[in-house]
Amino acid sequence: LSKIKEPIYFLDFECISDAIPAFKGVKPFEKVPFLYSLHILKNNELTHSGYIMKPGCDERLEMAQSLFNRIKEIGTIIAYNSSVEREMISALSKYEPRLKKVLGWFCDLEIPFRNNYLYDKDFKGSNSIKTIYDVLIKDEYNYHNLECNNGRIAMELYRNIDSFDSKGINDLVEYCSLDTYACYRIYMYLKNIVK
Repeated sequence: LSKIKEPIYFLDFECISDAIPAFKGVKPFEKVPFLYSLHILKNNELTHSGYIMKPGCDERLEMAQSLFNRIKEIGTIIAYNSSVEREMISALSKYEPRLKKVLGWFCDLEIPFRNNYLYDKDFKGSNSIKTIYDVLIKDEYNYHNLECNNGRIAMELYRNIDSFDSKGINDLVEYCSLDTYACYRIYMYLKNIVK
């Protein structure tokens, strides 16, 4: 925790991975981001932004530029099980090469739970963000109240959206933004117990 410096960027991507790629230059089963959520903590103020690609449109360039414009100030990127977020930033850096510099800013919020630095019997052996959030935070705003509440559902929902104004888009954005909000709340919980 002492290595984490503001601004803190809580980042999560949602991806599709298809046998028959949707876009030119994509390999079979290659992960392609279609949505990101970003909560930013700076000077005790939390803000949120994100980007979702229009279904059927390859907007990885726009997504990469959007992300870089929001995280260009040196800080810390916190993700839960950060391997996917690192992979997606590396892929998006083909469109916005300046994103490569942020790969060294990552802090994986799963580590304290994966390594059992903090354990609660109610985790029941799981270290998923949904379990950790439910057990530690106990907020009414949780995954159980969402229609889209896991990555598999998010992928299927995105594949089947026929209108950008649909409720499905809102469900996807709400799910992804809860992932980054959960990271923020878990981070603050860890900071408080370390005090």
